[in-house]
Amino acid sequence: MSLHYSLVAPPAPLSSPLADETLIQACLFDAQPQAMLWSSFQSLVVPRSYVRFTAFQHASQTMKAEGWPVYVRQSGGGVVPQLPGILNLSLCWADYGRPLDLSNLAYEHLCSVIQRSLHRQGVAAETTAVEGSFCDGRYNLAVKSTDGTYAKIAGTAQHWVNARSAPWYQNSARRAGDPTDWHIVLAHALLFIESDLVMGTEQANKLELLLGSQKRYDDAKVLSLSDLGLNAYQFEQDLNHILLTSFPPAGHHPVL
Repeated sequence: MSLHYSLVAPPAPLSSPLADETLIQACLFDAQPQAMLWSSFQSLVVPRSYVRFTAFQHASQTMKAEGWPVYVRQSGGGVVPQLPGILNLSLCWADYGRPLDLSNLAYEHLCSVIQRSLHRQGVAAETTAVEGSFCDGRYNLAVKSTDGTYAKIAGTAQHWVNARSAPWYQNSARRAGDPTDWHIVLAHALLFIESDLVMGTEQANKLELLLGSQKRYDDAKVLSLSDLGLNAYQFEQDLNHILLTSFPPAGHHPVL
């Protein structure tokens, strides 16, 4: 049995940068794959590893006073800015296995949904690291210029949660002798539609400086899709259509 995504409306036109974490609870309840397209108010988002910085509280207070509150997300990666013109895509589903075995497939699925939508507008995006971009990773989406260099147009991250608290878990319990288990995955993409990425990169660098980190980012390594002629409205419509006719790459489905 394959379950298609159910599109979930965001809680507000401009939501918390952690708004998509509500999808995890919904998926734990009924194992229905969830998808959300949403935008956040202006902020900076960091992984839990950043809390270890001695200067984290002071840096967060300073950034908040300047209009850039700092939020801690559950997924990995690095610091990312949320600002106007950024579209977030979050997918959530249940699967049986070990996250380390399934994470690449989850990333590939998330990226393929976006790539299919971009292709409809003539934008060819590849998955690749883009050194110097904020929150760099192997599963960035990037476009290649005529000189062979890449500019990042989207970043991705994911977070896995054990599903033992789910009401359906006992019906789909761990198999005898199997070291794997049921999990919920939240896969997230940050899409630069029409954003002031110079300002976003500047604020990410400011936070790193306040933390005493040596990391610095280059705004020449990121690119808004509007610079490629993307029609934002049509792109979002295409994403909605593709999601409604897609199902996640789960190898197993819970017994409800």
